[in-house]
Amino acid sequence: MPPMQIQGDCQNLNALNDDAGALIRALSPLAGLRCVILGVGHVFKGDDAAGPMVCEKVAGRVSVPVIDAGPVPENYLGSILSRIPDHVLIIDAMILGVPPGTIKVLSRSDVPLLGSTTHSLSLRLLADNLAAGLPAEVTFVGLQPAHIGLGRPVSPEVERAVEIVTDVLHRLFPADIRQDMP
Repeated sequence: MPPMQIQGDCQNLNALNDDAGALIRALSPLAGLRCVILGVGHVFKGDDAAGPMVCEKVAGRVSVPVIDAGPVPENYLGSILSRIPDHVLIIDAMILGVPPGTIKVLSRSDVPLLGSTTHSLSLRLLADNLAAGLPAEVTFVGLQPAHIGLGRPVSPEVERAVEIVTDVLHRLFPADIRQDMP
């Protein structure tokens, strides 16, 4: 199956008021594809823990591989490439300029090379490296943080957004339907 583009910037949700329907519609083209979910973030930096939190809630409970890359996603390039997925779904707290807890689905081209992430390596650069090594598409699910300070707790807005993303991933990739991947 050829890689699939998901329209970026058109799926802007307020996680506090949405029932996940818009997120399901945005990500539904991924159902049935050989996907890898990659969570990115630092668990000791408040809302930056969003990616790892989603991974913790879905690992072993969905039909696709889940990788919690923590704050160093570049260390997992080999693991992702060896699985030869059709699609890589990167979940991370991203500076989007929207209210805290807002969830935004972005294509690789929608993510700037600098500035939208809380990590030293640009997630766009990571996605470009994945795309160079795979015939796969990369989609981002960005969650707008309220704060990313060291030692800060996760905000209620981001906790709610994490629950919405988790619920959607459980629906899209039910655990009883396993996908064959190396």
